[in-house]
Amino acid sequence: MTDSEDTTPAVQPPRDYGHDDGWTEDPKDEFYVPPELRSPWYVNAEPSPDEIRGYVQYGVSIQKDVTFEQPRLAHPGRGDSQDIIVTEKRVVPTLVDLIGASGYKLWLHLKRLEVASHNKRRADFAALMNSRHGTCEVCGVRNGAVRSFRAIDPTRATQGIRVVGCTAHLPLLTAAAERAVAQVAADQVLPDGRRAGDVAEEHVAARLSAQLDSQRDTQQEAQQDTQQEAKPTRKATRKAGAA
Repeated sequence: MTDSEDTTPAVQPPRDYGHDDGWTEDPKDEFYVPPELRSPWYVNAEPSPDEIRGYVQYGVSIQKDVTFEQPRLAHPGRGDSQDIIVTEKRVVPTLVDLIGASGYKLWLHLKRLEVASHNKRRADFAALMNSRHGTCEVCGVRNGAVRSFRAIDPTRATQGIRVVGCTAHLPLLTAAAERAVAQVAADQVLPDGRRAGDVAEEHVAARLSAQLDSQRDTQQEAQQDTQQEAKPTRKATRKAGAA
């Protein structure tokens, strides 16, 4: 056996298919199933129990193309010659009753074709709709909730980073992309040779320290004012006690 040889077993027709020796490849055969419809659609298509009971009890009438041989006068006879009659074949849509065991396999085949065709059309439509959606780069889900986000590089050193994610994972991807472009900006070297990220950290640290110092001064002034307001009250209390 070579590596290129296909070892996948062929898909067999389902139970009660019209031919015991496998799929028919004759498109004119009434049990023909197009190859693209066989698996997984036709082999998994079954009528409902109610439909089976309805067939067993009442049977069905279907429309079939029936071929008839119809005689036609091609040329009238002359004298002692006879008329020339030709037989032509005509295909006429005709109602045919299917009932009992003799018509069960054909009815079952037609129902399977109907269900398989419907399921395949629905799957093809869903695939078409999903093809318009993005795929989450974290979990792989593909639906209408998937959105994209582009983190813009302010230094223009890169074109930014575009991420695609679902509702649950887009915030994670967004944060990671923003950290990445921020790191690129931080690694930029300024004209004086300093690293941009270090300068930014020093500036932020200085601003934070100044704000904390201002907040402490404000708190100390408020405490001093409170203490000064409390002194007259204590003096008044002492005088009242002495009296």
